[in-house]
Amino acid sequence: MSAAPILISNMSVGLLSSGHCLGMCGGISSALGMGVQGATPTQRWSRIVAYNLGRILTYTLLGLIVGAVSMRMLPAASFWLWPRLLSALLMILMGLYLAGWSRLLIYLEALGNPLWRYIAPHARRLLPMRHLPQSLLAGMLWGFLPCGMVYAALALAASSAESSLAALSMLAFGIGTLPMMLLAGGMAQRLQRFLSTYHLRQLSGTLLITFGLWTIFAVAMMQRAHAHGMPMNMNMPNMSMPADASR
Repeated sequence: MSAAPILISNMSVGLLSSGHCLGMCGGISSALGMGVQGATPTQRWSRIVAYNLGRILTYTLLGLIVGAVSMRMLPAASFWLWPRLLSALLMILMGLYLAGWSRLLIYLEALGNPLWRYIAPHARRLLPMRHLPQSLLAGMLWGFLPCGMVYAALALAASSAESSLAALSMLAFGIGTLPMMLLAGGMAQRLQRFLSTYHLRQLSGTLLITFGLWTIFAVAMMQRAHAHGMPMNMNMPNMSMPADASR
C-alpha cells in the first residue's frame, strides 16, 4: 500500500487546523514565553522546539496504539472504511467550528476530558519550562489535551493497514501543526489575533469542510467499485485502501 496519500492527508489536516491548535494552546504559548525570560535566544528556542517535539512524540505513540488496536478490533473488510468516514465527519465539524457556524465539536472534544483531568495537574506543574527535559516532558503531557483535530487525525490513522503507518501518519499530522506552534512561542498574541480574523477562519473552515466531503465522496466511490468487483484507484487522494480489505 502506498503511504503517501494518508501521510499527505494528515499533514494537511494538521496545517489547516493550526489556528485551532494555537487557540487551544495559547496559554501554553504564553507560558513558554514566561518560562524563558532572561534566557538567551538559543535557550529560548531550544525549549520551544523540545516542547513541540514532545507533543509530536505523543501523537506518534497514540497513532501506533490506535493502528494496532484497529487491526485487532475491526474486521479486515471494513477497518479502512469506518475510521475514514469518522475522520471526514470530524473534519467537517472542525471546519464548521472554525468558520463559526457550529459548536458541536466542543461536545466531542469533551470525550477526552476524563483522561485529561488526570493528566492536567501533572502537565501544569511543568510550567513554566526552564530546561530541555522539562520542556520535552511537558510537550508529551500536553499532547493529550482533548482536541477534535487530533481525534480526526487518529481516525484517519486507524484506517491504515499497519500500526507503523498509523504512527507515521500521526507524525505527519504533528509536523503539519509545527510551523504555527513554533511561531506561537515567539509571537503568540500577534499570531492569535491574525488567525482569529473572520475571513481567515472562514477560509480554513471551508477548506476543512471540503476536505471532509471529498473524503466521504472518495470512500463512496471506492465502496461502489469494490461492490462491482472493479479495480480501485489506489492513487485517489486520502484514500489508499489496505490490501486486506478485499478479503
